[in-house]
Amino acid sequence: MALLTREDPDPSHEPVDQPMLFRWQYTDGTKSSMLFAGGIVGDYPFAVRISGQPEASAVQSCLCYLPPTPNVHYSACLMHCAEAMFTSGCPVFPIERTLVATGVNCAGMIALRDGGPVSLDGLSQVQYSVTDTPKFAGGGGFLG
Repeated sequence: MALLTREDPDPSHEPVDQPMLFRWQYTDGTKSSMLFAGGIVGDYPFAVRISGQPEASAVQSCLCYLPPTPNVHYSACLMHCAEAMFTSGCPVFPIERTLVATGVNCAGMIALRDGGPVSLDGLSQVQYSVTDTPKFAGGGGFLG
């Protein structure tokens, strides 16, 4: 990708000092990657290649827009969830989801430090069910 090299011919592009790519392979064979390239994209792009599909339709993608900074709306929605958990004693969404996300990011940092692959066998013991109602910030307020 030209934006990631110092040899980029466009002088208006700023090089990324330390891009990182984490690659994961799940126990079911699914593979994923996370690219950290600060400043290139401010939102969350997502792409997937679907096996068994014709090449022309095998890759699907989408872009999840983030709100402008400071992200006050998201923080308020997150605190709404925390308040609901503290007052009711029941989490709004599965806490195990946070454990898995944190574990995956932590393992990526350990792999970066140690220069090699890291096993996440311990996370395979973490199980949870998704809720029937989506929990996201949209439409001007928390939906839950």
